Amino acid sequence: MKKFMRGVMFPVKKPFSGASAGLSLVEIVISVAVLLMLVVAASRIVQRNARMIDDSRQNTAASAIFQMMENRIKGMPFHDVYWFDSSNKAYIGSYPYLFQPWAINTSSKTLYYMEAEAAKRGFNRIRIESVYMRRDSSDMSNNNRILEDSVEWRDTNADRCDDLDPSLCFRYCNADLDYFDMCNVGGKIFPEVPDTGLKKLTIRLYRNNREIASHGFFLIEGGLSGEEMQLTESPLKLEILRPFHSKTYYFFPGQTRAGSQP
Repeated sequence: MKKFMRGVMFPVKKPFSGASAGLSLVEIVISVAVLLMLVVAASRIVQRNARMIDDSRQNTAASAIFQMMENRIKGMPFHDVYWFDSSNKAYIGSYPYLFQPWAINTSSKTLYYMEAEAAKRGFNRIRIESVYMRRDSSDMSNNNRILEDSVEWRDTNADRCDDLDPSLCFRYCNADLDYFDMCNVGGKIFPEVPDTGLKKLTIRLYRNNREIASHGFFLIEGGLSGEEMQLTESPLKLEILRPFHSKTYYFFPGQTRAGSQP
């Protein structure tokens, strides 16, 4: 329909219909929904990236703490390394684990230092687990033909010796038939330990009572690993008294030697 006014023709506007109004509302709802989905997806990406950055920082801090603690622990006397937990410094002991109180350990300053350094990196708890190990050179544990296995020292029958290798027995007093405590001999405190000279240590770091990372390594009595390290070893001079491997280095018979003399 067209309307004429003073010789000019104008189109007559139609009133809005219900169909056109509903379509516009649907489009608005869809646009808002898509926008909300994009906002949620973007927020999740930001949260995930922030979590990854935080985890990376924690791993970097944990690696530095692990390296520091491993070096400090290797500097401690071998038999001073027990189970330790910074959240339970006064613990005495409970089978099958030995938590030695920090106050009576001769390396307590080292323990407090490690706790303080870990706290600087945001870790409010450290835990050190110590398990006596032995070399399974006879391959008696699993018979896998690998002679370099390291297995946990066990004495389930309480005969004071290892279940698989009876030649590995207790070093010091053991009147109560267990080795997870200490004894007093002549005023000196000795740990009741098997004579393996090998421990497996596991360090655990916690933040807000939640374990963040763990690190394990072997501790060997005397610091001997059996591996050659040219930077830390001095040359050992040997005096060879006789040839070996059927090799002759110098041969000078007695008659020839006597005949050569003037």
